[in-house]
Formats: sequence, C-alpha cells, structure tokens
Amino acid sequence: MRITTPCCDRSKRVFTCTVLCGLLSGCNFISGRMTNGAGTSYYRGGSYTLAQQEFQRAVADNPQNPDYRHNLAMSLHKQGRLAESEQVYRQTLSLNPAHQPSYHGLAMLYSEQGRSAEATSLLSSWVATQPYNPESHVEVAWMQRQAGDPAGAEQSLRQALRVAPNHPVALAQLGEVYENSGQPDQALAMYQRSLRSNWLQPQVHSRMAALRGRKPVYGAARPLVTPPPTSIARFGPPQALASYPPPAWQPSVSASPPAVNADPAHTTRIGSEPPFSRPF
Repeated sequence: MRITTPCCDRSKRVFTCTVLCGLLSGCNFISGRMTNGAGTSYYRGGSYTLAQQEFQRAVADNPQNPDYRHNLAMSLHKQGRLAESEQVYRQTLSLNPAHQPSYHGLAMLYSEQGRSAEATSLLSSWVATQPYNPESHVEVAWMQRQAGDPAGAEQSLRQALRVAPNHPVALAQLGEVYENSGQPDQALAMYQRSLRSNWLQPQVHSRMAALRGRKPVYGAARPLVTPPPTSIARFGPPQALASYPPPAWQPSVSASPPAVNADPAHTTRIGSEPPFSRPF
C-alpha cells in the first residue's frame, strides 16, 4: 500500500527548510564580516599570511562580496605572490566589473612588474566600457599623474566631473593638480567644493590650511551639507582601511585581532594608495 504525505506536512517541511536556509545564509554573512574584520586587523599589524587566511574564510562564507576578494588579493600582493594576487583581482573584476579598488590594485601590480602598457590598457578599457562611471576617469587621471602627465590628468578629472559634478575625489585631485602647477586660487576653489560634497577628508583640510597659512580646521563645525556616507569609501589610504565613513586609526602592532565590529552598515575594505597622492 502506497503511503502519501499530507500536503500540510509537505508545506511544513518546505517552510522549515526555507527558514533554515535563511538562517544559514545570515550566519555566513555575519561570519564573513567577522573573518574579514579579523583579516584587516592582522593586515594592519603586518601579519599578511594570517590576514590572507582570514580573507579566504570570508570569501568562502560570502563568495559574492567583491571587497573580501579584493582584500585577499591585497594580502597576497603584500606577500609577493603576484600571480595569485593577479588572478584574484581578475576574479573580482569578473564578479563586479565596476570595482574601483580592484582596478587600482591590479594596475599597481602591473606597474610594479614593469607592465605599464597592461596597466594603461586595463584602465583605458574601463573608461571605454564605462564612460558613465566617474571613478574610471579618476583612475585614468591617477595613471596619467604617475606618468608625469598633469595636463592629461586634468582633462580626465574634468571628464569625471562632467559625469558627476560633485564627486569629492575628482574635485580634490583636481585641486591638487592646480596646487602643484602653481595655481593656489583654483586649488582652493576645488578643495572647497570637494569638502562641500564630503566634509570627512582630513587631507583636504590640511591642504587648504597649508595654502592659507593656518592650522587645519578639520573637526570644527561642519557645513550644512551632510556628506553621503559612502562618498569616498573606495579611495582609502594604502595598506590601510577604508570604511563608511573613512576612520582615523593607528596601525596595530599586535598579531592578535581586536574585537571586530560586525555592524552590517560598515564594510571594511583595504585601500591601495596614499590617501592624497591618489585618492582622498
């Protein structure tokens, strides 16, 4: 005799499985954030092998998160495992073709290996395929400045501002181009516009203060414009961390990770350049 399962029992099982899958996904999300946070702590302290291990766990927990893969690539890069780092960067860009930190990290890796033509081709292709993305133009401007072409960098930054007139990084870098070319008034104007878009840029405050010959006012009363919290998260300090908003921090000297803030509103990503020489 064939035994059939009542519809209500099957529905209960389906519901139970759905709930369990949801709970497991949530656990993986939290675990990924915790291991990524531990990895960034190790990275700050210079323990790149331990950082790599944590980032690998984070990627395993959340393979769709490009920031975790980027951090893994950075830790491999620091260990001199360049072929592996390049592979992970490329995986990240396949996952998210607009992931600025990975474009920047891969371009830096190419440049360090004397593969400047490949670095230029990488960023030029990004601009060609995503001209609507201001960060692609900012990256090209960075490469042009590295190559000693401030005029080309100015044009690229102006193109970024045509796409996004209030982009704080493009404005700040254009201000630096003007400052370095002996145009302090134009530099101040760009810095002021940049701060109106995002007040949380200590380097810009310092640059303005130096041009004006006084102490920086960063931390004083903020303007009425409230900066969007994710404005410059991808343009963090090198081998440092960028989050939302970028914090002031001191590198850890211990290999033991401190307690990690698992607040899902704050995704930690390792940056790849000095905050002012490239992105703010």
